[in-house]
Amino acid sequence: MAQTPTAEQDAWVGRVLDLDPKELRGGGAVPESRRTGVRKAVTDLGNTVGDVVSEVKIGAEKVQQGVLGVGDTVVDTGMQGVRKIKAVVGWGPTATALPVGPVNLTSQTEATAPANRARTRLGVGERVVLTVTGGPGNWTASGAKLNATTGTTVTMTAPVRPGSVKVEVDVGGTKQSLQFTVIAPSEVHMVVTATEHDDNSYPNAGMSCGVYIGPDDVNFGETTNSEADIRAKGDGYWSEFSGLGHQPSAAPNPCDPAVVQNGLGTHSPGDDHVSSGHVVEVPPNGDWSGTLTYNIPWHWQCGSGAGLIGRILHSQVTDAAGTTTISKAGASHTAALSP
Repeated sequence: MAQTPTAEQDAWVGRVLDLDPKELRGGGAVPESRRTGVRKAVTDLGNTVGDVVSEVKIGAEKVQQGVLGVGDTVVDTGMQGVRKIKAVVGWGPTATALPVGPVNLTSQTEATAPANRARTRLGVGERVVLTVTGGPGNWTASGAKLNATTGTTVTMTAPVRPGSVKVEVDVGGTKQSLQFTVIAPSEVHMVVTATEHDDNSYPNAGMSCGVYIGPDDVNFGETTNSEADIRAKGDGYWSEFSGLGHQPSAAPNPCDPAVVQNGLGTHSPGDDHVSSGHVVEVPPNGDWSGTLTYNIPWHWQCGSGAGLIGRILHSQVTDAAGTTTISKAGASHTAALSP
């Protein structure tokens, strides 16, 4: 609820801004179109970085703190000045009481991994609990969502696209702020969890892999990931596979809250099965050598935010003797030809 301006404040608004704040707050004879126009003018001011002096004709008049309750001066810039003016005419938030102790702003990620929960580098969609000491404050956040705008503790949800966020809290005129950097997934890492090989006298190899979305210094638990289709490039033993499509993800794969550091990242449950398949003909010269590669596009999504993580190389290389090495996103398995 907005604070109720004093008679002195209303008089100052009328004298300096040439407006009738009582009429602007409703109930007066001034048409709504004029009130709307003035509100728009004040709001538009918040989109500029110009001096409030030139924007709303305040002039150089100094307003003493305690008389109008708007600080030492309203000769200010940008949104800070606009908030003061809005408070005077009854559009701003209720001023909080003076601090009862030091005003300190701290943050803690909701996700317990990575271990540094005070970090200001976040994954898209991450949530952070913000706490201020000294008393309840008024909160603002540029580029992010807050679950409340007043109090001692609020929760911020990072945007669904990469960027920067500034959170500010005002406790009785004492302000503190934090700057956050929000990033999107840009890495895919895999770890072998099981291997396979068909004993059928043809070169082949296969493996199951745990999937991790990086970087590993944030949490991507609010994201999903998926593979797109791509055509293979093959030669030698694998030339028959050239131009064959790679099966895309049937549905986006979620991430869970677990983060494994050491270069991996947020776990995406459901192992990726990586299998070479095989060619059914024996080369007439007995040379099994050949190479097959897929350069697979991987995508991320978080709410309405989405983008390309990168292109992940899937390769299988067979030597002349038929030993095949299959690899993808850092994971690999080698299987020798069996009779």
